[in-house]
Amino acid sequence: MTNGGGGVFDGVSKKPRGKMIPTPAKAKAILIRFEPLKLFPPGDALTTPLLRLMLATDDVRFASRLMIETGQRLPSVLKGIQDLILTGEFWYSLRLLCSHLNEAGDALRRLDTTVSRARVDGLLKGWPKAIEALKSLRAVFESDEREESFIYKVRNWIGFHYQDQDIKRVFEKCLSLGLIEGAVTASEVSGLARFTITDGLAMFLMIEASGVDIAGLTAESATREIERFAKLSSDEVLPVSDALTAFVDQFVSTLLEKRGHIGFEEGVIDIPSLVRSARDAVEAERQSGLDGQTPDAVGPGAEAANRGFE
Repeated sequence: MTNGGGGVFDGVSKKPRGKMIPTPAKAKAILIRFEPLKLFPPGDALTTPLLRLMLATDDVRFASRLMIETGQRLPSVLKGIQDLILTGEFWYSLRLLCSHLNEAGDALRRLDTTVSRARVDGLLKGWPKAIEALKSLRAVFESDEREESFIYKVRNWIGFHYQDQDIKRVFEKCLSLGLIEGAVTASEVSGLARFTITDGLAMFLMIEASGVDIAGLTAESATREIERFAKLSSDEVLPVSDALTAFVDQFVSTLLEKRGHIGFEEGVIDIPSLVRSARDAVEAERQSGLDGQTPDAVGPGAEAANRGFE
Protein backbone atom coordinates (compact mmCIF):
# COMPACT_ATOMS: atom_id res chain seq x y z
CA MET A 1 0.00 0.00 0.00
CA THR A 2 1.09 3.56 -0.54
CA ASN A 3 1.67 5.95 2.30
CA GLY A 4 -1.86 7.28 1.99
CA GLY A 5 -1.58 10.08 4.50
CA GLY A 6 -1.37 8.59 7.95
CA GLY A 7 -2.36 5.79 10.28
CA VAL A 8 -0.20 2.69 10.34
CA PHE A 9 1.67 3.88 7.25
CA ASP A 10 3.27 6.89 8.95
CA GLY A 11 6.58 5.03 9.06
CA VAL A 12 6.89 5.02 5.28
CA SER A 13 8.67 8.18 4.19
CA LYS A 14 7.91 10.11 1.04
CA LYS A 15 10.18 11.70 -1.51
CA PRO A 16 10.94 15.34 -0.66
CA ARG A 17 9.82 18.18 -2.89
CA GLY A 18 12.15 20.67 -4.47
CA LYS A 19 14.94 20.29 -6.99
CA MET A 20 14.71 17.07 -8.96
CA ILE A 21 16.56 14.13 -7.45
CA PRO A 22 16.71 10.88 -9.46
CA THR A 23 14.30 8.29 -8.13
CA PRO A 24 16.15 5.79 -5.92
CA ALA A 25 16.27 2.11 -6.77
CA LYS A 26 14.75 1.13 -3.43
CA ALA A 27 11.77 2.25 -1.33
CA LYS A 28 11.04 1.80 2.35
CA ALA A 29 8.21 -0.61 3.13
CA ILE A 30 6.53 -2.09 6.19
CA LEU A 31 4.71 -5.38 6.67
CA ILE A 32 1.86 -5.03 9.16
CA ARG A 33 0.74 -8.23 10.88
CA PHE A 34 -2.70 -8.71 12.42
CA GLU A 35 -5.17 -11.34 13.61
CA PRO A 36 -7.40 -12.15 10.59
CA LEU A 37 -10.44 -12.97 12.75
CA LYS A 38 -10.12 -9.64 14.54
CA LEU A 39 -9.62 -7.44 11.48
CA PHE A 40 -12.03 -9.31 9.20
CA PRO A 41 -14.60 -11.10 11.41
CA PRO A 42 -16.80 -13.38 9.26
CA GLY A 43 -19.96 -12.16 11.00
CA ASP A 44 -19.32 -8.53 10.07
CA ALA A 45 -21.26 -7.45 6.97
CA LEU A 46 -18.26 -5.31 6.03
CA THR A 47 -15.83 -8.23 5.67
CA THR A 48 -16.71 -9.91 2.38
CA PRO A 49 -17.33 -6.78 0.25
CA LEU A 50 -14.17 -5.17 1.63
CA LEU A 51 -12.04 -8.23 0.84
CA ARG A 52 -13.52 -8.18 -2.68
CA LEU A 53 -12.63 -4.49 -3.02
CA MET A 54 -9.09 -5.13 -1.76
CA LEU A 55 -8.63 -7.88 -4.37
CA ALA A 56 -9.78 -5.54 -7.13
CA THR A 57 -7.58 -2.70 -5.85
CA ASP A 58 -4.41 -4.78 -5.99
CA ASP A 59 -5.30 -5.87 -9.53
CA VAL A 60 -5.79 -2.21 -10.49
CA ARG A 61 -2.51 -1.30 -8.80
CA PHE A 62 -0.54 -3.82 -10.84
CA ALA A 63 -2.40 -3.10 -14.09
CA SER A 64 -1.54 0.59 -13.66
CA ARG A 65 2.12 -0.28 -13.22
CA LEU A 66 2.02 -2.52 -16.28
CA MET A 67 0.60 0.37 -18.31
CA ILE A 68 3.33 2.72 -17.04
CA GLU A 69 6.13 0.27 -17.76
CA THR A 70 4.85 -0.66 -21.22
CA GLY A 71 4.36 3.01 -22.06
CA GLN A 72 7.95 3.74 -21.09
CA ARG A 73 9.21 1.16 -23.58
CA LEU A 74 7.26 2.74 -26.45
CA PRO A 75 9.34 5.03 -28.68
CA SER A 76 7.88 8.32 -29.88
CA VAL A 77 8.15 7.10 -33.50
CA LEU A 78 7.29 3.50 -34.32
CA LYS A 79 9.80 1.89 -36.67
CA GLY A 80 10.07 -1.88 -36.54
CA ILE A 81 8.59 -5.19 -35.44
CA GLN A 82 9.51 -4.65 -31.80
CA ASP A 83 7.61 -1.35 -31.74
CA LEU A 84 4.49 -2.99 -33.22
CA ILE A 85 4.57 -5.63 -30.49
CA LEU A 86 5.01 -3.01 -27.77
CA THR A 87 2.10 -0.99 -29.16
CA GLY A 88 -0.21 -3.97 -28.92
CA GLU A 89 0.98 -4.69 -25.39
CA PHE A 90 0.37 -1.07 -24.35
CA TRP A 91 -3.22 -1.12 -25.60
CA TYR A 92 -3.68 -4.44 -23.79
CA SER A 93 -2.47 -2.91 -20.52
CA LEU A 94 -5.11 -0.18 -20.90
CA ARG A 95 -7.82 -2.77 -21.55
CA LEU A 96 -6.70 -4.73 -18.48
CA LEU A 97 -6.73 -1.62 -16.30
CA CYS A 98 -10.24 -0.64 -17.43
CA SER A 99 -11.49 -4.17 -16.80
CA HIS A 100 -10.16 -4.31 -13.24
CA LEU A 101 -11.42 -0.78 -12.53
CA ASN A 102 -14.90 -1.81 -13.59
CA GLU A 103 -14.74 -4.80 -11.22
CA ALA A 104 -13.56 -2.48 -8.45
CA GLY A 105 -16.58 -0.29 -9.15
CA ASP A 106 -18.86 -3.30 -8.76
CA ALA A 107 -17.14 -4.13 -5.46
CA LEU A 108 -17.56 -0.56 -4.22
CA ARG A 109 -21.26 -0.56 -5.05
CA ARG A 110 -21.63 -3.85 -3.18
CA LEU A 111 -19.86 -2.35 -0.17
CA ASP A 112 -22.18 0.66 -0.20
CA THR A 113 -25.29 -1.52 -0.38
CA THR A 114 -24.16 -4.16 2.13
CA VAL A 115 -23.26 -1.76 4.92
CA SER A 116 -24.54 1.77 5.44
CA ARG A 117 -22.81 4.64 3.73
CA ALA A 118 -22.69 6.34 7.10
CA ARG A 119 -20.51 3.52 8.42
CA VAL A 120 -18.18 3.61 5.41
CA ASP A 121 -17.90 7.40 5.54
CA GLY A 122 -17.45 7.36 9.32
CA LEU A 123 -14.36 5.19 9.08
CA LEU A 124 -12.75 7.88 6.91
CA LYS A 125 -13.47 10.73 9.33
CA GLY A 126 -10.41 12.95 9.60
CA TRP A 127 -8.95 11.88 6.26
CA PRO A 128 -10.19 14.46 3.71
CA LYS A 129 -8.16 13.12 0.78
CA ALA A 130 -9.66 9.66 1.20
CA ILE A 131 -13.15 11.14 1.57
CA GLU A 132 -12.70 13.14 -1.64
CA ALA A 133 -11.37 10.03 -3.41
CA LEU A 134 -14.43 8.02 -2.35
CA LYS A 135 -16.72 10.82 -3.49
CA SER A 136 -15.11 10.83 -6.94
CA LEU A 137 -15.35 7.03 -7.19
CA ARG A 138 -19.05 7.06 -6.37
CA ALA A 139 -19.60 9.71 -9.03
CA VAL A 140 -17.97 7.43 -11.62
CA PHE A 141 -19.38 4.05 -10.64
CA GLU A 142 -22.85 4.96 -9.39
CA SER A 143 -23.83 7.26 -12.24
CA ASP A 144 -26.99 6.45 -14.21
CA GLU A 145 -24.78 6.77 -17.29
CA ARG A 146 -22.17 4.30 -16.04
CA GLU A 147 -22.86 1.84 -18.86
CA GLU A 148 -21.98 4.58 -21.36
CA SER A 149 -18.60 5.21 -19.75
CA PHE A 150 -15.29 4.40 -21.40
CA ILE A 151 -14.26 2.05 -18.57
CA TYR A 152 -17.48 0.04 -18.74
CA LYS A 153 -17.47 -0.25 -22.54
CA VAL A 154 -13.84 -1.33 -22.73
CA ARG A 155 -14.39 -3.98 -20.06
CA ASN A 156 -17.43 -5.42 -21.83
CA TRP A 157 -16.45 -4.91 -25.48
CA ILE A 158 -12.81 -5.96 -25.53
CA GLY A 159 -11.53 -6.37 -21.95
CA PHE A 160 -13.06 -9.29 -20.07
CA HIS A 161 -15.41 -10.10 -22.96
CA TYR A 162 -14.99 -10.33 -26.73
CA GLN A 163 -18.38 -9.52 -28.21
CA ASP A 164 -19.09 -10.82 -31.72
CA GLN A 165 -21.35 -7.94 -32.66
CA ASP A 166 -18.85 -5.27 -31.62
CA ILE A 167 -15.91 -6.99 -33.35
CA LYS A 168 -17.93 -7.43 -36.55
CA ARG A 169 -19.16 -3.84 -36.57
CA VAL A 170 -15.79 -2.20 -35.96
CA PHE A 171 -13.80 -4.56 -38.17
CA GLU A 172 -16.07 -4.01 -41.16
CA LYS A 173 -15.99 -0.23 -40.65
CA CYS A 174 -12.20 -0.23 -40.44
CA LEU A 175 -11.91 -2.44 -43.53
CA SER A 176 -14.05 -0.10 -45.58
CA LEU A 177 -11.92 2.87 -44.50
CA GLY A 178 -8.57 1.13 -45.02
CA LEU A 179 -7.63 1.49 -41.36
CA ILE A 180 -6.72 -2.14 -40.64
CA GLU A 181 -3.18 -3.34 -41.34
CA GLY A 182 -3.03 -6.91 -42.63
CA ALA A 183 -0.16 -8.29 -40.56
CA VAL A 184 0.74 -10.78 -37.86
CA THR A 185 4.05 -11.08 -36.02
CA ALA A 186 5.73 -14.47 -35.61
CA SER A 187 8.77 -15.29 -33.48
CA GLU A 188 10.95 -18.27 -32.65
CA VAL A 189 9.79 -17.56 -29.07
CA SER A 190 6.04 -18.10 -29.33
CA GLY A 191 5.23 -16.01 -26.26
CA LEU A 192 6.66 -12.93 -28.00
CA ALA A 193 4.48 -13.17 -31.13
CA ARG A 194 1.32 -11.11 -31.66
CA PHE A 195 -1.54 -10.97 -34.13
CA THR A 196 -0.90 -7.40 -35.21
CA ILE A 197 -4.16 -7.14 -37.11
CA THR A 198 -6.22 -7.70 -33.95
CA ASP A 199 -4.12 -5.22 -31.97
CA GLY A 200 -5.32 -2.62 -34.46
CA LEU A 201 -8.89 -3.88 -34.13
CA ALA A 202 -8.72 -3.67 -30.31
CA MET A 203 -7.40 -0.13 -30.53
CA PHE A 204 -10.28 1.03 -32.74
CA LEU A 205 -12.80 -0.75 -30.50
CA MET A 206 -11.45 1.33 -27.61
CA ILE A 207 -11.44 4.52 -29.68
CA GLU A 208 -15.10 3.93 -30.52
CA ALA A 209 -15.79 3.22 -26.82
CA SER A 210 -14.39 6.69 -26.07
CA GLY A 211 -17.22 8.20 -28.14
CA VAL A 212 -15.54 8.66 -31.52
CA ASP A 213 -17.50 7.77 -34.66
CA ILE A 214 -14.82 5.89 -36.57
CA ALA A 215 -16.99 5.95 -39.71
CA GLY A 216 -15.83 9.54 -40.21
CA LEU A 217 -12.10 8.77 -39.98
CA THR A 218 -9.56 8.79 -42.78
CA ALA A 219 -6.07 7.32 -42.66
CA GLU A 220 -4.68 10.80 -41.85
CA SER A 221 -7.27 11.73 -39.24
CA ALA A 222 -7.01 8.26 -37.67
CA THR A 223 -3.35 8.91 -36.84
CA ARG A 224 -4.26 12.16 -35.07
CA GLU A 225 -7.15 10.43 -33.31
CA ILE A 226 -4.90 7.64 -32.03
CA GLU A 227 -2.48 10.20 -30.55
CA ARG A 228 -5.33 12.12 -28.94
CA PHE A 229 -6.89 8.95 -27.64
CA ALA A 230 -3.68 7.75 -25.95
CA LYS A 231 -3.56 10.91 -23.86
CA LEU A 232 -7.32 11.09 -23.29
CA SER A 233 -7.53 7.51 -22.07
CA SER A 234 -4.68 8.05 -19.62
CA ASP A 235 -6.24 11.28 -18.37
CA GLU A 236 -9.60 9.59 -17.81
CA VAL A 237 -8.57 6.20 -16.44
CA LEU A 238 -5.48 6.84 -14.30
CA PRO A 239 -7.15 9.37 -11.95
CA VAL A 240 -9.82 6.74 -11.17
CA SER A 241 -7.04 4.28 -10.37
CA ASP A 242 -5.39 6.86 -8.09
CA ALA A 243 -8.66 7.56 -6.28
CA LEU A 244 -9.31 3.86 -5.74
CA THR A 245 -5.95 3.17 -4.13
CA ALA A 246 -6.14 6.35 -2.02
CA PHE A 247 -9.55 5.38 -0.64
CA VAL A 248 -8.97 1.66 -0.04
CA ASP A 249 -5.48 2.11 1.43
CA GLN A 250 -6.75 4.64 3.96
CA PHE A 251 -9.84 2.58 4.74
CA VAL A 252 -7.76 -0.51 5.57
CA SER A 253 -5.28 1.61 7.51
CA THR A 254 -8.11 2.98 9.64
CA LEU A 255 -9.40 -0.53 10.36
CA LEU A 256 -5.93 -1.58 11.45
CA GLU A 257 -5.80 1.37 13.83
CA LYS A 258 -9.23 0.65 15.29
CA ARG A 259 -9.10 -3.14 15.49
CA GLY A 260 -5.45 -3.55 16.27
CA HIS A 261 -2.32 -5.05 14.76
CA ILE A 262 0.27 -7.27 16.36
CA GLY A 263 3.52 -6.12 14.83
CA PHE A 264 5.54 -4.46 12.11
CA GLU A 265 8.41 -5.62 9.94
CA GLU A 266 10.45 -2.92 8.22
CA GLY A 267 12.28 -3.48 4.98
CA VAL A 268 13.04 -2.16 1.52
CA ILE A 269 11.60 -3.12 -1.85
CA ASP A 270 12.78 -2.54 -5.40
CA ILE A 271 11.33 0.29 -7.47
CA PRO A 272 11.17 -1.13 -11.02
CA SER A 273 13.56 0.63 -13.37
CA LEU A 274 10.86 1.56 -15.89
CA VAL A 275 8.73 3.11 -13.12
CA ARG A 276 11.78 5.11 -12.01
CA SER A 277 12.47 6.32 -15.54
CA ALA A 278 8.80 7.30 -16.01
CA ARG A 279 8.81 9.28 -12.78
CA ASP A 280 12.12 10.95 -13.64
CA ALA A 281 10.84 11.90 -17.11
CA VAL A 282 7.84 13.69 -15.59
CA GLU A 283 9.99 15.47 -13.02
CA ALA A 284 12.45 16.54 -15.72
CA GLU A 285 9.57 17.91 -17.80
CA ARG A 286 8.25 19.88 -14.84
CA GLN A 287 11.69 21.20 -13.98
CA SER A 288 12.37 22.32 -17.56
CA GLY A 289 9.06 24.17 -17.49
CA LEU A 290 10.06 25.95 -14.30
CA ASP A 291 13.39 26.86 -15.90
CA GLY A 292 11.64 28.35 -18.94
CA GLN A 293 12.71 25.55 -21.29
CA THR A 294 10.47 23.67 -23.69
CA PRO A 295 9.60 20.36 -22.00
CA ASP A 296 10.04 17.08 -23.81
CA ALA A 297 7.12 14.71 -24.18
CA VAL A 298 6.89 11.86 -21.71
CA GLY A 299 5.68 8.34 -22.37
CA PRO A 300 2.03 7.27 -21.97
CA GLY A 301 1.13 6.73 -18.33
CA ALA A 302 4.35 8.32 -17.04
CA GLU A 303 2.47 10.93 -15.01
CA ALA A 304 0.91 8.16 -12.96
CA ALA A 305 4.33 6.88 -11.92
CA ASN A 306 5.10 10.26 -10.42
CA ARG A 307 1.86 10.44 -8.41
CA GLY A 308 3.00 7.53 -6.27
CA PHE A 309 5.72 9.76 -4.85
CA GLU A 310 3.49 12.69 -4.04
